[in-house]
Amino acid sequence: MHDAAREQPGAGLPLNALQQGMLFQALLAPEAGFDVEQLVVRLDEAVDVRALADAWRLVGERYDALRLSFVWAGLAQPLQRFQAAVDPEIAVHDWSAVDDDAGEARLAALIEGDRRRAFDLTKPPWRVHLCRMAHARTVMLWTVHHLVIDGRCFARVLDDVMEAHAALRVGRRPALGAVGRPLEEVVRARSARPPDDTDTEPWRTLLKGRQAPTPLPFAEPTSNPLPDRGTGTVTWQLDPGTTAGLHALAVACGAKMSDVVHAMWALLLARWCAERDVVFGSTRSTRRGPPREDAPAVVGMFINTLPMRASLDDHRSLRDLLGELRRQARAVRGRHTTPLVDIARYAGLPGGVPLFETLVMFDVADLGEVLRRSNDAWQQRPVELLEQPPLPLVLTAFDGQRLTLRLLFQRRRLRDVVAERLLRHLDTLARRMAQGGEQLLGDIDALPDDERDTILARWNATERPFAEQLRIHQGFEQHADLQPDAVAIVQGGTALSYRTLDERANRLAHLLRQRGAAPGSFVGLCVDRTPNLVTALLAVAKSGAAYVPLDPEYPPDRIGFMLHDSGAGLVVTERALRDRLGDRDCLVIDGDDQSAIDAMPATRPGPVGTADDACYAIYTSGSTGKPKGVLLSHRAVINTFDWVTRTFAVGPRDRLLFVTSPCFDLSVYDTFGALAAGATIEVASGAELKDPVALARKLSRGDVTIWDSAPQALVRLLPHLPERASASRLRLVMLSGDWIPLSLPPALQRTFPGVAVRSLGGATEAAIWSNWFPVEALEPRWVSVPYGRPIQNARYHVLDHRMRPVPPGVPGELFIGGACLAQGYLNRPELTAERFVADPFREREPDGRPARLYRTGDLARYFDDGNLELLGRSDFQVKVRGFRVELGEIEAVLRQQAGVDDAVCVAKKDAAGEVAVWAYVTLRAGADIAAEAAPTALRRALAARLPDFMLPAGVIVLDQLPVSANGKLDRAALPDPATAAGPRTATPPRTALEHSLVAIWSELLRRNAVGIDDNFFELGGHSLLAVHLVSRLKRDLGLDLPLSRVLAHPTIAALAARIETDR
Repeated sequence: MHDAAREQPGAGLPLNALQQGMLFQALLAPEAGFDVEQLVVRLDEAVDVRALADAWRLVGERYDALRLSFVWAGLAQPLQRFQAAVDPEIAVHDWSAVDDDAGEARLAALIEGDRRRAFDLTKPPWRVHLCRMAHARTVMLWTVHHLVIDGRCFARVLDDVMEAHAALRVGRRPALGAVGRPLEEVVRARSARPPDDTDTEPWRTLLKGRQAPTPLPFAEPTSNPLPDRGTGTVTWQLDPGTTAGLHALAVACGAKMSDVVHAMWALLLARWCAERDVVFGSTRSTRRGPPREDAPAVVGMFINTLPMRASLDDHRSLRDLLGELRRQARAVRGRHTTPLVDIARYAGLPGGVPLFETLVMFDVADLGEVLRRSNDAWQQRPVELLEQPPLPLVLTAFDGQRLTLRLLFQRRRLRDVVAERLLRHLDTLARRMAQGGEQLLGDIDALPDDERDTILARWNATERPFAEQLRIHQGFEQHADLQPDAVAIVQGGTALSYRTLDERANRLAHLLRQRGAAPGSFVGLCVDRTPNLVTALLAVAKSGAAYVPLDPEYPPDRIGFMLHDSGAGLVVTERALRDRLGDRDCLVIDGDDQSAIDAMPATRPGPVGTADDACYAIYTSGSTGKPKGVLLSHRAVINTFDWVTRTFAVGPRDRLLFVTSPCFDLSVYDTFGALAAGATIEVASGAELKDPVALARKLSRGDVTIWDSAPQALVRLLPHLPERASASRLRLVMLSGDWIPLSLPPALQRTFPGVAVRSLGGATEAAIWSNWFPVEALEPRWVSVPYGRPIQNARYHVLDHRMRPVPPGVPGELFIGGACLAQGYLNRPELTAERFVADPFREREPDGRPARLYRTGDLARYFDDGNLELLGRSDFQVKVRGFRVELGEIEAVLRQQAGVDDAVCVAKKDAAGEVAVWAYVTLRAGADIAAEAAPTALRRALAARLPDFMLPAGVIVLDQLPVSANGKLDRAALPDPATAAGPRTATPPRTALEHSLVAIWSELLRRNAVGIDDNFFELGGHSLLAVHLVSRLKRDLGLDLPLSRVLAHPTIAALAARIETDR
């Protein structure tokens, strides 16, 4: 046991690279259980508990690693020491009198409690529990910190313990053989030589351009993690044929099985993180070295974690990827002891930014297999290794006849079902990789066939017959025949019956036909918000033409462009608006043309055209600065009408308050759709739309049963609604066109008991609405109201850049298909071809038409149940300092803060060209927080929930968020934040304590100008420096602070204030 060579008290040796990181984690969160290894051995054999305890003491003395302890207080750097003797903690528990279930429950509680019980690292960090169970069984629990031993040593220690026990229980002296080379000798030799990584260029080259880790696939947001339930473990075995195929792949490509596993993991990250350049960690053995430092069989900690980087361009072959990974593995051999914190510094990563969030470990066999090979007695001794690494996700691969894959994952960031899904996807990748190295990476899909079928087929099983030959006005005509005296339109004191409205529309339609209206032609509509507007809409539809709505408030140039672009030769208008249309051919319904209209027959014009003709062209904003006309057919719109009326039971007893602009496609249902259901339309006038009090009164006291608008249009009514509108008949609220604030549905449900709030979505290019979600109780974890599922005869796909489906939880671009699609963009064949693409999953629609998909430009992802979550436009996901940031996540956290009514975030470039996030908020009436104090207070609150890179550069308080004429949030109208802030100056210290802290920081960070508001990590601090800072605080100032306290207060001002508070 090498007593002569043991270190004397007070001496010590440096820690290796991985030990430094582990010590940091142990000091930061001593009760978290990170890097604590637990081995559970079940012994269904005769056991002498006293002899077993003595066997552990003997083995503890036998191996230097089990005598290691650590010191750091008051030292420039932490040291490891070899204790002269070891007195391990060995506890015996007698549960033999309780039944199996109770015994297992006690064992589980012991394991969890022992993991959470912090080690005193100034003593050897390991302990043993011997548990007597029912039926003369024994369970042995060894809890040991990874600081002193790596996984390759576990089998040797356990085998020695059981061999020693077998001898001691019969009174024999154990014959365990030679220990081999002392650990202390190896550690001393390694610590005496110069660092083996004086050439930093390879690390700089490897990580060039990386500023942030590859995201964690399928992860819960860091701002809203799951409840802490420790670490989960799931295991999967590949079949022998796939394993043999992977071995053959490695041989054919001149690679090793570890390279194949690394390639498999890299492909998985690339697929589900939507990145073609990924970085992950890889555990490497550091046992090999020069003769004096070689340690192939020494019990101790001889591993390090290093970054691996893979470029996964679709056009590369699998052989190329394996070759790249093999070259990387060779390149790091001479640098395999480099600490990660140094690698990050060489690569120029910002302080505090991890290199990776996932880790891969490869071994030739798992612990149980190694033990079974060493001694037949282990065939009957089940062994379980329980681990809790500090990283969120770790893959361990064990080679053999069947490659075994084990995932360790933090349950705060990943759900069990997600971990199981990852393993299924790894199995799929393995099967496809085994087909050969000449495959292109872009052809290797990770999605299993059954999941693909569920996503593409089962979640899109929406086919349903509808009256597809109807035109959009014919449902109204049917109800005019069924209920001619029912009220169709009401405004103020004016009411029109279905018969009267039908006759007025018929007369105007006859005149329109005389003036050239026909299928394939376009008629402009520039009419104020009166019953005349609805009459004109019906008339154009009856004429066979398609209408082009023109908002009277639009600038003349925009109106002129829309009329010219659509080729509308005729505009239906009113006297008050005629002058805005210049010299265009107009039909003035309340002016010169009134008598001509009255002279037309009241009977319906004969039907012309088909359901495939265009019924309207609504112009939306275009990226070129010119609006684009979206052309919809009668058939597509009738499908939406049919679904809405059936799903929400809209009928003659309903009254819909028409508040949307005719230039917004919601108006199509508010007019044609409501009338096709036999409902009454109450037309809100232009003056009423500007008066939220008047609209609130209509909802709370009137006969309105249905409200349909963008969310912000209803949000502005909330302050004017009563606490409980008991006299209201409102039963259905349909919200679409923009994000629904999470606070809105509960507010409506409180004011209008029993109201059904329905989220509708889609695109103007997909017939008003093509998806929906019933908003009942809000889930606490929602960042936004779910987008929901496709309506009848619509299909939704979330696809990657290869046009392949992605699994639940993975963002992709949203595509819409089915009967709802528009014909395209008017006079824009190139844009139509770009946005309306061939459906790669089916050739034909049920009616025989070529199947198409509309590329929305929105990002979305599936929930596990097939509902969709909308993430916003593709530019809503931005990169800040290399990190991918979802603005919606920041907005959700802001809305959860006390006093905040609503919030929106935008990304803008600052004066230096760097992307920064700015937040705009509105405060609730009567909020406790003042507008002047809100920016600082909210940013401080965000700092407690979000990582630093997600914090807004500033928070701007507005009286209200700007909205467009359609009631949508108008991001372009948000005020510009100040972007040219002057150079930051170091805030000087104010107290003696702050002066002392500035001096310590300046020395550790090697900076001359450190201010009390500067962030330790932003100035270049890292985990090891933070440990040194704790030591310096104790040595220089006599302050014994936990590492977590220092990390929670990363500025001098904050740390000094906390110290003063604690005194």
